[in-house]
Amino acid sequence: MNTSDFTLFSKLLDPFLGAKYYQQNGFFFFIHIFIHIGTVSDQMQTR
Repeated sequence: MNTSDFTLFSKLLDPFLGAKYYQQNGFFFFIHIFIHIGTVSDQMQTR
């Protein structure tokens, strides 16, 4: 597993790891999810 794969893997886990924090800030959680989805889809296209 190289560095870029680990970074992508940690990004995929990030919303779940931050769930407890974002439960207290639900609005920002949804913004984070939308940004997260956009970032992942951009990475898929650049490959």
